Amino acid sequence: MPFPICLNDAFTPVISYLDQIRSQSDASAAALAVIHNDTIVCEWYKGAHHKKAGARLLDADSMFNIYSIRKSYVGLALAMAIYESGIADMETRLSDIIQDVPREDLGELTVRHLATKRGPKFVGEQRLEREELINKVTQAATGLTIAQLLTGKVFEPLELTGTEWATSPKETMVCDFTARDGYASVRIESNEGHERNLYATVRDLACWGQLHLRKGNVRGKQVLPPELFDIAPEIAATSGTSKPVLGWTFENGYYHVTGYTGCHIVVLPEYDAVGIRMLNDWNLPGTYHKDTYTSEIYSFHETLIASLEKARQYSVPSV
Repeated sequence: MPFPICLNDAFTPVISYLDQIRSQSDASAAALAVIHNDTIVCEWYKGAHHKKAGARLLDADSMFNIYSIRKSYVGLALAMAIYESGIADMETRLSDIIQDVPREDLGELTVRHLATKRGPKFVGEQRLEREELINKVTQAATGLTIAQLLTGKVFEPLELTGTEWATSPKETMVCDFTARDGYASVRIESNEGHERNLYATVRDLACWGQLHLRKGNVRGKQVLPPELFDIAPEIAATSGTSKPVLGWTFENGYYHVTGYTGCHIVVLPEYDAVGIRMLNDWNLPGTYHKDTYTSEIYSFHETLIASLEKARQYSVPSV
């Protein structure tokens, strides 16, 4: 669903910052979008889909693999399954919901374990990941896979045509450089919605953030019940964990999630804003350390918030 655009030079520092990270990471592509007061106030693209001759230049149709950002999509599907099936108790055992996995493999795992990223990373001889277990809960509760549920109730109503779980390559997909040999690649997996093959454009991901900021209402269209968007913060408040809840990390009055190649989304209710950035490589110089990447994300937040503070001086016409 399109947003009005009123580009604002208050966000020039955010562009400069991301361009610097792109250069340091040797990424071939970077993009940025900021929605503030229901308006796109910043949109920027630089680079190409890979580093070889003939690569497609980046544009609004370019789709990035968003990797772990997909966990916020999987998390919303779980929230929808909880809401639609009437699972009132977060301590409900998965073995009471999922019928095609041996009870002994599921053990004492509960819905809360899935929502709060607790418990073992893999389950049973099949080494099922949490996201695949969530897919099984979603299917048991709604009769639909994660992808089917979100496509019918979110992507299609909001016209998010640049979002898909990729099962075959296409021209608009941006390559990333996560392969061990360093070559550009795209990730192709199943279309059920739990694997690492979710691609999205900058604008679609911005709309996804706005969906959460506005509790299911985007540009005046209420596509999901607002109560769904209270589930994650309520779990975060009662679980006593610093780990992500339904995919999102909640802190300092805002929430965010980051993908493996540096794609990132942050929702800032205090500023009525959503910030999106895309990268296809996030190989910061120096020895790898998780704290380095965490610190970089917080630097991005600080730069974005400073620009939002400056943007408050501008009068953006309502549309």
